[in-house]
Amino acid sequence: MAIDLPIHTITHLHIQLLHNNTFKDMFFNEQGILDIDEMVSQEPSFKNIMADGIVTEDELQCQSERVIAMLHEAERRFSESDQQFIKKLFAETSVLSEVYHYYTIQNIR
Repeated sequence: MAIDLPIHTITHLHIQLLHNNTFKDMFFNEQGILDIDEMVSQEPSFKNIMADGIVTEDELQCQSERVIAMLHEAERRFSESDQQFIKKLFAETSVLSEVYHYYTIQNIR
């Protein structure tokens, strides 16, 4: 079965983005830092997949199916405008992950 959804592992991504603490934080910690590593490490799906330290093809497939199901749920649940925002958020998060990856490689040399 082909997977149309690109899977980018961002578990090693720890980006510190400061923001204004004027609202209840869902994405930022108490220090105003977006810590993607912490978010990922707290997800039960990640904990289950990584429990034995090995990622299998079946686990990858199941996680892909979980994400696809959630995207279909978002299509049903959210307005077209909300979906456009979510799409843009996914795209920009993926850009951040990719450029951080390249930045890390550049600095190793």
